[in-house]
Amino acid sequence: MKVLIWSLLLIVSTSLYATEGNFPKCSLSEKVIFECKINTKRALLCGSYGERVQYYYRFGSPQKTELELPNSADESSNFFRLASHPTPGGNVSYIHFSNNGYEYYFLDDSSKLADKSFSPISQLVIFRGFKKIKSLICENDDSGINEDAYINMSRELYMYPDDKWSHLQKRPLP
Repeated sequence: MKVLIWSLLLIVSTSLYATEGNFPKCSLSEKVIFECKINTKRALLCGSYGERVQYYYRFGSPQKTELELPNSADESSNFFRLASHPTPGGNVSYIHFSNNGYEYYFLDDSSKLADKSFSPISQLVIFRGFKKIKSLICENDDSGINEDAYINMSRELYMYPDDKWSHLQKRPLP
């Protein structure tokens, strides 16, 4: 009976470990730049710093990597852009990229709130056109932007995603 119970525990723990290991992940030659665990899925940005800097976005569940961008290493260097803005007591940064009419933002807000409390928040914000499609809060505590992005990633002018899109909405469309 004890052997049966230990065998079942071993099978269950092995299958749980295997499930965790099947999420999209960075290769051994890549560093995690941003990782966001959202319910049963994971959004991940990986960076490789060989002869040239390359970044890759991967999204999926343990069963399947649903999206990997960019499609080729040639697109990688300018596909992702970083913006950062100092705030009283902290910093707000994001990594931005586009794909098929969607705008993605890995948002990392480590600023102090008005009541002086410190509550860092990381999220994945997705827009289509002028409409915010999703704002997904990262469930993992270690979800901030890795310092390597601040050193190596292409930059863009900072504008909080909501402000950026509301500004564009006010501009007359062609």
